[in-house]
Amino acid sequence: MAFRAFHWDSAAELDLSATNVYNAYHSALFVAGIQWMMILFIAFMIWTYDTFEIKFPADLAVLAARFICTILMHLQVESDIRQGLRMMKYVLNHVDDFSGPVNAFFVGWLQMVGGLLAEIACIVYLCSINTPMDVIIRFIALGSIAKVDDFYASALPDDNRIKGKSKPMYVKLHRRELRGG
Repeated sequence: MAFRAFHWDSAAELDLSATNVYNAYHSALFVAGIQWMMILFIAFMIWTYDTFEIKFPADLAVLAARFICTILMHLQVESDIRQGLRMMKYVLNHVDDFSGPVNAFFVGWLQMVGGLLAEIACIVYLCSINTPMDVIIRFIALGSIAKVDDFYASALPDDNRIKGKSKPMYVKLHRRELRGG
């Protein structure tokens, strides 16, 4: 929502005021902050607990559980990472289409980095577990970190959602034109 709010045409189509635009931006920062704090909790545990250590899998079942959960985590966050990269690229190629191009770029960067850090934290933490059921249970818990933004979006009341209120954002397929002088 925050990315579209900074886009001139989308903001006009949704009839967003400047206050609405920055409320959407602050919501994106809030959601990213929650996601990053959860990742920092895991990082803090990894670096400060003396009992944490990455272990070689005890048997084939543990190796298989780690492998499958790692692949599933990648599939879960890959779309968020890709969307963040596309958002950043679109802002760079169409700077004039945004009321706050730096803020719009930052929203894409937050989405990309949040997904990437969630995936790394999950993989590192799962490498410390040596029972298949614990790997699966902890994967489910850690996988929810990558979906904090989805939880937030689904918790919004219907009048705050943009789905159904507007058509999809028009994406230009050409780069911005460089004016030489």
